Amino acid sequence: MLSFELWYSMGLVLTVGYFANPIVSVASFSICLNCLNWDLMFMLGMSEAASALLLICGAALSMAFTYKADVSKAVSVLIPFLAISVLLNGVQPILSGFGLSFMTSMGVAGIWCGMICGFLLQTLVLITLFVMTDWETEVTELH
Repeated sequence: MLSFELWYSMGLVLTVGYFANPIVSVASFSICLNCLNWDLMFMLGMSEAASALLLICGAALSMAFTYKADVSKAVSVLIPFLAISVLLNGVQPILSGFGLSFMTSMGVAGIWCGMICGFLLQTLVLITLFVMTDWETEVTELH
């Protein structure tokens, strides 16, 4: 995943080189991307370590959260979906940013807006799922 993240970031930096002033575009985007990466480095490391642990341990790790075998089995089924989610989380900002930057006059800001749109959409979906979940029923079903 770290390799994919590096290629994705470098792809975005190369893409902004196609704008009218490529030196300024690449330099400004690279500086902002570096600031974002510094901010996310610690959390990404923790996330990758947790994901690797989950993929290696599978259902056994779920026993830290529940003693029910059926829940552990369900966790094992969900692990491939986790891997797909991580992959799509990296691809979506590239596609939306590419469209915003080249199909409009937004330039480098379009690529950054595409990344923000991806983060915003993901956050809204998660908030919706959280709000729509009947937590009383979920707790009752686990016990």
